[in-house]
Amino acid sequence: MGVVIRQGVKYTLIAYVGVVIGALTNLFLMPALLSPEQIGGIRQILANATLLSAFVLAGTPQVIERFHPFFEGRRRDALFSLSIAYTLTTFLLLTLLLWGGRSYYLSLYEKSPHVKDYFLYLFPLTLGMAFQSILEAWCRAYLRIAVPALFRDFFLKMTIALLVVAVGVHWMHFGYMFGAVTAYYVIAVLGLTAYLYRLYCFRLFPAGWWDTVRGRLKEMMEYAAFILMGGLSVVVVNQADIVMLGMLLGEADTGIYTIAFFMANVIEIPRRALSQITTPLIARAWAKQAIDELAVLYRQSAINQMLIGGALFLLLWLNREEIFTIMPKGDLYREGMSVVFWVGLARFFDMAMGVNNEILLQSRYYKFVLLSNILLALLVIATNWWLIPLMGLEGAALATFLSMLVYNLLRSFFLWVKVHIHPFSKQTLWATLVLLVLWRGLAFLPLLPVQGLLTALVNILLRSGLLLLLLAAAIWKLRLSEELVHIGGQLLKRLRRRP
Repeated sequence: MGVVIRQGVKYTLIAYVGVVIGALTNLFLMPALLSPEQIGGIRQILANATLLSAFVLAGTPQVIERFHPFFEGRRRDALFSLSIAYTLTTFLLLTLLLWGGRSYYLSLYEKSPHVKDYFLYLFPLTLGMAFQSILEAWCRAYLRIAVPALFRDFFLKMTIALLVVAVGVHWMHFGYMFGAVTAYYVIAVLGLTAYLYRLYCFRLFPAGWWDTVRGRLKEMMEYAAFILMGGLSVVVVNQADIVMLGMLLGEADTGIYTIAFFMANVIEIPRRALSQITTPLIARAWAKQAIDELAVLYRQSAINQMLIGGALFLLLWLNREEIFTIMPKGDLYREGMSVVFWVGLARFFDMAMGVNNEILLQSRYYKFVLLSNILLALLVIATNWWLIPLMGLEGAALATFLSMLVYNLLRSFFLWVKVHIHPFSKQTLWATLVLLVLWRGLAFLPLLPVQGLLTALVNILLRSGLLLLLLAAAIWKLRLSEELVHIGGQLLKRLRRRP
C-alpha cells in the first residue's frame, strides 16, 4: 500500500504542475507568439494522430491491465511480446490504408493546409503515441504511475511550451516543430522502455511465447473488441470538434476555438479528482448491494460537483472581458467567447449530473457505458456536421453542449429505471436558484472600466472575491452541502486556533 500512496502523491504533484504549464502555454504563450493558423495547425496534426493511435491500439492497454495477472513471472514476456506484435500489425495495416487513401484523406482538409504540408508526420506521431500508451499500461501493471505521468504531463507539455517559444522568437521554423515533437515521442518511448526494463527485465519474443498466450487469445481478442468501441468513441468525442473544424472552417478558426475550449475545460478538473475518490466507495456499495448507500453517494456527488462547477463557471464567465483583456491578442480571441459559454455550460451540466458514469462502470450494467459512449460519439459527429456550417465556432461549442445534455439525461434516466436512484434533491433546486441569482446580480455589479491590465486584475479580484464569499455564505446558511459545510467548519476551527 505504501507504493500506491507514494506513487499517488507523486502523480498528483506532476499532474498539477502539468496543468499549470498547459495553462501558461495555451492562454499566454500560444496567443502571444503564434498565429491562430499555426495554433490550429498544431491542434489538427496532434488531434489526427491521437485519433489514429486509438485505431492502432485497438484496446491493447486495457487488455494488458485486465489480463496481466494471468501471466505471472516469465510468462509476462509472452503478453508483452503479444502487445508489441499486435500494435505493430495494426499500425502496418493502418499505414497501408491511410497511404492508399491519402488523396481522399487530404481532400477533407482543403481548408487546413498544414495537414497537407505535414501529413507524413502523422505516421511516426501515431506510432509514438501508441507505444507510449502501451508502455504506460505496463508501468501501471507494476503499480508505477509517476514516471509515465512525468513523460506525458510534464516533459511533453514542457517540450511544446519550449517549441512555441522557439518558433515565436524565430529560433526555429514552424515546420520543424512537428519533427521535434516526433523526436520527443521517440525519447519518451526509449525512456519508458528503459524504466520498464529496470522494473522487469523483459525478454521480447522468447521461445514459445505464442504457445503461452494462445490459450487466452480468444478471450483477449473479444475483450479488446469490446474496449475498442468504447475507447474509440471516447477519443472521437474528445477530438471530433477539432478535426471537423479543420475540415469545415480551417486552421485559423480551429486555433481560436482551441484557446477558448481550453479556458472552459478548466471547469472539469475537480471532477476528475472527485471521480477517483468516489469510485472505490461506489464499488463497495455495489459489492454489498447497498442501493440506499449508492443513492446517497449519487446525490452527494451531484450537489458537490454542481456547486464547485457552478462557482468555476461563474468565475470564468463573469470575468470573461477581463480575462480576454489580460490575454495576449485578446481582441482576436474574443471571437471564441461563445465557445467559452457553451463548452463551460456543458462541463457544468456534466458535473451537476453526478457520478453516473462511475456508478454504471462498477455495476452489472457496465456494457451500457459502451452503448452510451457510441451514441455520444455519433451525436458529436452529427451535431458538429450540422451546426458548424450554420454557426461556425459557436456551432461546434453548441454541439458539445447538446451532446453532453442528451448523454447525461440518457444515463440518468437509465439509472432511474434500472436502479431507482437519481442525482436530485431539494438542495439541487436551492443551489440552482443561488447560482442564477449570483449570475444575474454580479453581472450588473458596477466596477472599474476595463482599460488595461491593472483595472482588469482589480475587477477580477473584486468580483471573484464577492462571488466566492456570497456562495460560501449561501452554502453555509442553506446547508446546500453537508460535506462542504463540514470542510468550511474545519477551516474556520484551524484559523481560530492560530494566535
